[in-house]
Amino acid sequence: MGVFGAPRPAARCTECTRLTYPELLFFFETTGDGETERQRCALQRGHPGAHTAGIAKHETGAEGAWWLQWDSGGHHCIELAHCTAYRAAHPDYDICQLPAGHWGYHSWLLTD
Repeated sequence: MGVFGAPRPAARCTECTRLTYPELLFFFETTGDGETERQRCALQRGHPGAHTAGIAKHETGAEGAWWLQWDSGGHHCIELAHCTAYRAAHPDYDICQLPAGHWGYHSWLLTD
């Protein structure tokens, strides 16, 4: 634990993957978005299960986003809600940038 019982920052997972051309096309056609071909896992290092990277936010303002999940079995594109945690004490009211139900610390406690 850090100062005053707050958790210390944790390392973000370092696993990366590349989107295939059909995946890039899907995200572009579906959302008009699709950030980049190379994706890094957004979860805390040591997480169980598939790696997860946010690919595109909903243009409609819906609560959620498109996520890429991958493991040794390949890539899976999935629509997931965002985690609802936020730091009320932070001046910008940081909202967690990970999917709902994620394992480990919230995004603001993860470091590269």
